[in-house]
Amino acid sequence: MKRIVLCFAVTILIVCYSWCQIENRAFALKFDDRIYRLDKNWGEVQGLAVSISSGSAVHTWCVNKDGDVFELVPSQGWVKRNIYITGFGEIKAFDIGVGIGGEIWVAGEVIVNPLMRNVYTYENGAWKSCQGLITRVDVTIDGHAWAIDQEGVIWENIEGQGWVLRGRESAIDIGCGSSVFITTENGELKKYVNGTWQIVQEFEGLGLAHRVDVSPDNTVMVVDEKGDLYSNWFSEIGGNAFYKENIDNVQDITVNSNALGSCHTLGDVNCDNVVNILDALLIAQYYTGIITEFPCP
Repeated sequence: MKRIVLCFAVTILIVCYSWCQIENRAFALKFDDRIYRLDKNWGEVQGLAVSISSGSAVHTWCVNKDGDVFELVPSQGWVKRNIYITGFGEIKAFDIGVGIGGEIWVAGEVIVNPLMRNVYTYENGAWKSCQGLITRVDVTIDGHAWAIDQEGVIWENIEGQGWVLRGRESAIDIGCGSSVFITTENGELKKYVNGTWQIVQEFEGLGLAHRVDVSPDNTVMVVDEKGDLYSNWFSEIGGNAFYKENIDNVQDITVNSNALGSCHTLGDVNCDNVVNILDALLIAQYYTGIITEFPCP
């Protein structure tokens, strides 16, 4: 009897752990601009894009090859959002960064005057221009935009101060969440720690880092120069090692707030701070289609 109970308990933990992974949400763009989303597995979703950012499950935006910006709206799919700046006209976007609170920053140029490149943000129902020749941009959990300029210099936008220099690392991409990561021209993956950029040793030897993103709970996803995708989903429960994801030919990646750390207690799907038979029953209902989500946020 004890053996049966032990096996049942282990099964609960294994299935609950699998659920933690199922609820992780990330989006990947393939070389041909097709969009893939991670639910139970990687699967294609409607749309084409060259840049994508997901601050949370309800805040996902992308940019297509024509520079048009789209928001992923529940029950509607991708909805086009025109960026229009009074006195300048419509904006063509290159890159987009979205925060967990819905903060939106866009790197782009004025369509009627391509020499007028800038970074734009959405505030109080309107788009406004913020000076800066930016090529890549993302947003931290505190709503601060971090960006890379045409020379690979890294900047942070701080209210009242504007753009503040954060390093000259020949950066080519930046990913923000609870921490900030960059990839460099040399293929290095670096993390901003106490005012300095430190190489992430755990990624050494896996490939040349090209694209990067990080969730608010510090899940990191990295695309190498070949388009292979790596993640450290398991970092919260046993180290920071990176594992290859079952998807290839990736050009860009975003990971939002529904990552591993969102599980309050491993297997606790109803947020009562314990793992028990109630959690097992809820998981069984989820896998049989009786319910489509768990009480635990």
